Parts: sequence; structure tokens; C-alpha cells
Amino acid sequence: MLKFKGSIIVFFNIIFAIIVISERRLQALEITVPSSVTINLNTVSANIPGSITVSNGSTLQLSSGTITVSNNGNWSNSGTFTPGSSIVQFTGTSHAISGSSTFYNLKCEIPGGTINFEA
Repeated sequence: MLKFKGSIIVFFNIIFAIIVISERRLQALEITVPSSVTINLNTVSANIPGSITVSNGSTLQLSSGTITVSNNGNWSNSGTFTPGSSIVQFTGTSHAISGSSTFYNLKCEIPGGTINFEA
């Protein structure tokens, strides 16, 4: 973990992601939670222009706050997602949600776009 000018850059093993946290706002290209890892984002608000992947045996936890999956990012969960009272919001034009996830508050703001749920 490197720290500079109030921001943090985190590199996860094998799967690469960059996360910058500043004043409780998170900007990341993509988040992949590797197997056997737990990430707790607590109350942070996050903009993820890529995809979020929770791998088998891993956990992504939120207590509140908002995760925005923008552009054409996707949500894939084969591990554990604990939403707390958070908001997961999709913006952009095309998204997919796969795996088993229970959202506390799911918002989809994709005018003229599509969101596909795994059957």
C-alpha cells in the first residue's frame, strides 16, 4: 500500500485494480476481490467505471454509501456480498448482473440502455 497526498493506491494480488480513496470517495478502474479476501468499504462512495467481481470464497462488505458502476461495467458475485444499507447504482448504457446478490437499494439509471440479469 502506498500513501501520497491523502490518497491510497491498493494493488490486489493476481487481479489488478487501482483504488484511490480521498475524502470518503473512491475512484477505481475495476474491483476484483480475490478468493479468501474480505474488503470492507464501510460508508465510502465509489465510482467504478469498470466491473466489480467478487470471487468464490471472498467477501465485499458495505455498511452504507453508494457504489456507482458506470460506463458498461458489470457486477459478478460468486462469493459473499453484504450490502448493509448501501446503494448500488448502475449508470451508462449496458450492464450485466450475474451470481447471487441481494441489494439493499438497487438503482438503474440507464436511459435507452439495458441491464441483463443472469437466468
